[in-house]
Amino acid sequence: MTLEERKLGIINWITQIGNEKIIEKIEHLKGEENWFSQLPEGAQKAIEESKAQADEGKFMDSEAQIEKLKNLL
Repeated sequence: MTLEERKLGIINWITQIGNEKIIEKIEHLKGEENWFSQLPEGAQKAIEESKAQADEGKFMDSEAQIEKLKNLL
């Protein structure tokens, strides 16, 4: 199943939801989407670099990464 098909399935499911509590939870999830853009630019860059390194199979010790992020915040 492609990403587009999955998204359309979710849209279809949402249109059939009658429970307001579930809709509120979905709205809450939507708000969490912007957490990354709320981080300081230095923290965003560090996360992006870490992801790129992980994608290449290069990993940094978690304690070293935490210290690096503390210095950026």
